[in-house]
Amino acid sequence: MSRYMLTGLLSLAACAPMSASTSTPKEVHPTGIVWKAEDIGGGGIIDRSHVTVKLGPDDVANGSAGCNLYTAHYGLTDNRLTITGITSTEKACAPSLMQQEARYIALLGRVVRWRIEPTGALVLTTADGAPLRFFSDEPAPTR
Repeated sequence: MSRYMLTGLLSLAACAPMSASTSTPKEVHPTGIVWKAEDIGGGGIIDRSHVTVKLGPDDVANGSAGCNLYTAHYGLTDNRLTITGITSTEKACAPSLMQQEARYIALLGRVVRWRIEPTGALVLTTADGAPLRFFSDEPAPTR
């Protein structure tokens, strides 16, 4: 096949209409991966503190609140998210970490919405607009 014929076929293929399965992006979903906090309520986070959330199977969320580990139940429907029944270990850390942890747990229990931004960040938002922003080293699963 000549180079010109191949170029013509490729150009023709590029003009072909896309099928519905390739033109509709899959929905990115927040479940099944570990998300690392980069902002708690618009105030950032303490350097090198490790705050995470994972929305796992059986509607169980867990992670690190910076000092202590926590677990909770969650409900996820469309862009709505509720996190309830948060329990955690009771280890003591530096006062600044404990204050950040208390702020994080309080906001986490007030979350009502979630979204994944074009940058890949997961943003959980309370009813009054306070954000919890996370990122992950893993690609978010799609549905």
